[in-house]
Amino acid sequence: MFYRAQEKKLGQTLLPGLFWGRMPFLQILFLFFWRYLDRKTSTLDPALRALVQVRVAQLNWCAFCIDINALNLLKRTNSLYKVEHLPDWKNNTTFSIQEKAVLNYVEQVTEIEIQ
Repeated sequence: MFYRAQEKKLGQTLLPGLFWGRMPFLQILFLFFWRYLDRKTSTLDPALRALVQVRVAQLNWCAFCIDINALNLLKRTNSLYKVEHLPDWKNNTTFSIQEKAVLNYVEQVTEIEIQ
């Protein structure tokens, strides 16, 4: 079902999807979690959610995740300006106070120091 949806939407099954296919239970859990986070009744603005997802992908160096989440942000805002300036969000006046607070929180939570 997942592969068919990818082929319909994107024209092919993407490589990360094939990796998830090796762990279908984890894939299903991930998809439920993703849908929960990206639900329409979320109190977080959809554009801000997409911005957060792009930043987390950047912090985790996942090029595929950056691309797919940037596409979501583009759909929600009709602009990639913030994606292009996301690595320097602290010094960019385009980001609102709320966006800066959320991005700061995201960076703090995403940074894991291995000791």
